[in-house]
Amino acid sequence: MFCTQCGMRVAATERVCPTCGNPLGDPFHAARNRQEPPRRAEPLSLTFVEDGSVLARTVVDPNVAARMSFGRSSDNDLVVSSPTRIVSGHHGAVVTHDGWCVLSDVGSSNGLWFKGTRQSEFRVSRGDVAFIGKPRPWTCRCIIVVSAPDVFWVPVALRGRMGVSVGRTVDNDVMIADETISTRHAFLHRDEDAWVIEDLNSTNGTRVDGQRVGRMPRRLSMESKIEFGSVLALCVGECLLVQTSQPPEQSWRS
Repeated sequence: MFCTQCGMRVAATERVCPTCGNPLGDPFHAARNRQEPPRRAEPLSLTFVEDGSVLARTVVDPNVAARMSFGRSSDNDLVVSSPTRIVSGHHGAVVTHDGWCVLSDVGSSNGLWFKGTRQSEFRVSRGDVAFIGKPRPWTCRCIIVVSAPDVFWVPVALRGRMGVSVGRTVDNDVMIADETISTRHAFLHRDEDAWVIEDLNSTNGTRVDGQRVGRMPRRLSMESKIEFGSVLALCVGECLLVQTSQPPEQSWRS
């Protein structure tokens, strides 16, 4: 069974999730006495990104029982052509059933990591980010971003750069053509072993994990969620992912 709070697999005899501490109650009593309607969930897209490139993308329906293998080898249902080969030939599987989407490891070398720990299988939902390979500060890893089917991601590699400007015009390193973005909106730059962000007195502001960036630069974490005006972006490791409603101009296999 899985924890309803963090999505981790837990033993059927557990009363409290060992990962997040969520009370699980008496699973045997619940199974005997609870009659719930089948869980229904909206479709999900899973986007595999590494070093500034989208390697693969797929859309799944959690309400339909299915299993999709993924890995570097061509005989997988979803081929993830990792340039660093951090993805194993047969790395894992995406399993859908009963309104849930589960990622499972099939004996890969570098594993699947979720919420800071290596997991053999775990549930994912919109907004989740999983890692292939152990997450390390500001290193290149393959990541899996879970979002709605109409959401696409434009990746920008940060590795090797000292700074990245974000704005609405073409003279920025990252141009976002949105009316809520200022001409010169924000600037990301390295500070020792981390990236920091500063708002360039934009009209609609910049937020990191829900908090507005003021006059002082703000340090980013391994999975920071950034809002440039009304545009969402993720800063994950050495990659900035900008959300868009249109497919980016690059190809992937799905």
